[in-house]
Amino acid sequence: LTMTLATSCEKEEVGGTEAEATAGQWYVTVDAVDESGNLVYGDADLFGLGRSLLVTANTSANKATEMIVDDLQNFWGYRVKVTVDPVNLTFSTNTTENNNLNGDEINVTITGGRIVKDGGVQNNGSKADYIEFYVSFSDDPYPAAYGYAKYHVYGVRYSGLVEND
Repeated sequence: LTMTLATSCEKEEVGGTEAEATAGQWYVTVDAVDESGNLVYGDADLFGLGRSLLVTANTSANKATEMIVDDLQNFWGYRVKVTVDPVNLTFSTNTTENNNLNGDEINVTITGGRIVKDGGVQNNGSKADYIEFYVSFSDDPYPAAYGYAKYHVYGVRYSGLVEND
């Protein structure tokens, strides 16, 4: 009795998500700006936050035309779905309804969002992807009290290197 066992090993390619170009972890700074985007208060002047971590992620629908922007409770406590132009790497919210996925009944408005490949610089001098957008919140009393319109969020993609943290 002779038995022959034949096996085949094929490597299965593991693909990324549809939002792979825009998804990631980012070190960002938040400044208060006027309607034109001009600086009114630098982050140290207003809230003293410094750099904080922000995440952009694929949605469960796995579409290149949408993603989640989540501040991980580091600034306002927002997590919101945005519409993405995957060719130009731009994004914004498209609703005036309560859209904070963290459960707070507020509207988060994101405008002017963009990601620029190699548009930023890490602490160690290496190039990194750059993100920026403007955000405002329907429950925010600070703009009226302190004379600004919205927040400018900007920074670079997390590199995983300690020297860039």
